Amino acid sequence: MNARAPAELGIGRATIGLATALLTLLWALSTFAATAFTGDKVQGLPVITQLDVNDLEPGKTHRFMFQGVEMGSGEFWYVPVIVAKGSKPGKRVLLVSVAHGDELNSMAAVQQIFAKLDASTLSGSVIGILGPNRPEWSGSPANRRRAASARP
Repeated sequence: MNARAPAELGIGRATIGLATALLTLLWALSTFAATAFTGDKVQGLPVITQLDVNDLEPGKTHRFMFQGVEMGSGEFWYVPVIVAKGSKPGKRVLLVSVAHGDELNSMAAVQQIFAKLDASTLSGSVIGILGPNRPEWSGSPANRRRAASARP
């Protein structure tokens, strides 16, 4: 793959960087990592800058807003994160929705999966990231309406 391929596909460096940061945040957890709360709430959800699934109470579903990069407007980019941590240890599964701007159905699919999960009977954890590529899906008025009605 040449260096221009992501740009030719419409994928910007900021999008790739944020996606990489989120995946690193959620999967490259070291023994010294800890979930870092900012103390803020967005849409009633606690805001985090770092997540360690090991910190979360087992047998429950947890919802957060991940504070991403600071945009040119001075506002932070918040990404909804849902974690269903099973009552028993096991593998982790990552579900990412709306990686591209025209894939809004994946947001509803991830939300439906979490609505049916019972963390108290789950082994392992399921982690959902809803719409990490906000500039892609928030650009269209129709997408903004659909995303607003798809609150986690």
